[in-house]
Amino acid sequence: MDAGAEAVFTASQALLALLSRLEIRPQAVAGHSTGEYSAFLASGTIEVDSEGQLIDHILDLNGIYERLAAQGQIPQAVLVAVGAADRNLVSSVVEQSNGALYVAMDNCPHQVILCGTEQTATPAIEQLQHKGAICNVLPLNRAYHTPLFEPVSNALRAFFERLTIVSPKINVYSCVTAQPYPQD
Repeated sequence: MDAGAEAVFTASQALLALLSRLEIRPQAVAGHSTGEYSAFLASGTIEVDSEGQLIDHILDLNGIYERLAAQGQIPQAVLVAVGAADRNLVSSVVEQSNGALYVAMDNCPHQVILCGTEQTATPAIEQLQHKGAICNVLPLNRAYHTPLFEPVSNALRAFFERLTIVSPKINVYSCVTAQPYPQD
């Protein structure tokens, strides 16, 4: 996971550079998760004056994660992909955890990612599998998309406040809502 964001960003920027050289201009852009950084750059939402400034932004962002990791501020958790389960059952299992288990990602009508501690995830997996759900523990352990990830979210907010953000030249669509981000 530590190199995942960099790999996605590098691949996205390489594809954008190739398309630009071929003079193919998008009418809209979207990015999934860390791919949204590239979507914001492609749309002109994040203004970058030079390659050096882009590198400085990347180093700043990487520094956030390195600093938080060194301070033990990146919350660890168990992430479980749950498929082929009745949504009411999944909701019930989450509610029974009394705030210790979260729906971290709602990927599609038939799959969600649950997030919690090993102590909360293990009985949830057993309960869901007993009712026919397909559960897979994911090979990453960060509490993404949950209130537990607040220390990282706060640091990212400060990072974005340091950037020059302007109205996009190309519409950027949210991977969460499938709607364009507002022009402001």
